[in-house]
Amino acid sequence: MPGIRSPETSPRAARRRARIAIMSNRLLQARRAAPMVAACALLALTACSGQPDPAGSTEPGLPAGYTPADDVTDPTLVALDAGDGDLRIVTWGSSSCVPTFTEPTVIDEVPTLTLVAPDADACTADIAPTTHTIEGMLAGIDPENVDIIEESSGGITTVLLATY
Repeated sequence: MPGIRSPETSPRAARRRARIAIMSNRLLQARRAAPMVAACALLALTACSGQPDPAGSTEPGLPAGYTPADDVTDPTLVALDAGDGDLRIVTWGSSSCVPTFTEPTVIDEVPTLTLVAPDADACTADIAPTTHTIEGMLAGIDPENVDIIEESSGGITTVLLATY
C-alpha cells in the first residue's frame, strides 16, 4: 500500500538509529579515553601526596600512644621522644601536601632538621597530622629541644622535645 512505511524506514526509526549510533560512538570514545583519564587521575593524586622523607619515614596521623594536649590551639610542630632513640616530629597541615625533612644532624647535642615545604600546585584544604620518624636520631643524647630550619626562609624554630 502506498503511504504505509515499514517500521525500519519511518522517520521515527531513522531518528532512533541515529541516536543509537551517536550513543555508541560516545561510548566507544569514552572507552578509549578511560585509560588516559585514569592515568591523569593517578598522576594528580601522586603529585600532591608528597614524597618519603629523605631523613626517615612518614605516616599519616599521630604516633600510637600519643594524645596532643587539650590546650593546643594551633599546633604546627611537635617533637616527640618515646624512649626508643627515634625522633618523631608531628606536623599539621594539608594531608595531600606533606612537608619533608632533610639533613638530620646533631649540633651541640641538639637534633637539627631542615623542613622542606611540599612542591605542589594544589593541596586539599584539610588540617591533618602527619608523623615523621627519624630512626636513631636521639640515640646517645638527651636533648631538651629540637631545632627545625625552614628551608624557604632559613628561619629556625626551636621545639620543646616532649616524651610520651
